Amino acid sequence: MAWSGLSRRGTNRCSRPFGPQSLKSMPGLPARGGARIRGVRVIRMPDGNHFRGELTDEIAPVRNADGEIDLQATTQAIANVVESWVREHPEQWLWLHRRWR
Repeated sequence: MAWSGLSRRGTNRCSRPFGPQSLKSMPGLPARGGARIRGVRVIRMPDGNHFRGELTDEIAPVRNADGEIDLQATTQAIANVVESWVREHPEQWLWLHRRWR
């Protein structure tokens, strides 16, 4: 299953820091259902004709003092992974819709 809460609209969105901006995203939906959370990305190689796919280690849901999943903190952990990818290869980043509204 693939899911990206960083690109969904809905009434359930929360605002999270993302670099110098703030982005609105859906709280960690996969964590709610007990799904494992992993990041997936594809990087264009320097020759421009080949790509490398990467899968992150599992991103553990953040839990509060009662052991319940903290959806906002988990969503922030996911956003942090995406932000690190953008910082690593900013020339390969393209977001086609109005993210920073």
